Amino acid sequence: MALELNGTTGVSLVQDGVVTAADLAAGAITSSALPEGSVLQVVSEYFEPTSQSAYTTTTFTDTGISATITPTSTSSKILCIGDLGMILYSASAPILCFARGTSVINDGAFSAGQYGHYLYNQGASTYGPVHMTFLDTPNTTSATEYSVYIRGQTTASAITVHAGSANSITLIEIAG
Repeated sequence: MALELNGTTGVSLVQDGVVTAADLAAGAITSSALPEGSVLQVVSEYFEPTSQSAYTTTTFTDTGISATITPTSTSSKILCIGDLGMILYSASAPILCFARGTSVINDGAFSAGQYGHYLYNQGASTYGPVHMTFLDTPNTTSATEYSVYIRGQTTASAITVHAGSANSITLIEIAG
């Protein structure tokens, strides 16, 4: 079937459903051609610790749960999603957050408009799967590492990342 293009009839012989993904050249649709809000890429890392990690500090500490993404545009947003298995041995709740590089980006300072994540205790020992999200605008096209950080509200807090629990971080680049 030949394609005919002329000034009188326009394009003929192109019917709905005739052009398939195989007909498009590699790279024919670039991320810059996609509308704002489109998902551009997804990076996910899964961690299954072989030992428990305890944190007893009021300073944010890296849990080692991290992933790296390279945004395709400086206007992109990165949706950070963390799913963690936690055990809390304390009457004081820990605060969890994301960090970009080594800089905390949502530190729980609610008065500053940030949204840290608290795991509330139901007694002397509480297990809690924690789901946390944060939408970041890194304004870069360089490889960017996101990590989960943790701290206690008091130095008496003993927070444990449970051995054998599924811990993951997922980064989703969204066109800005």
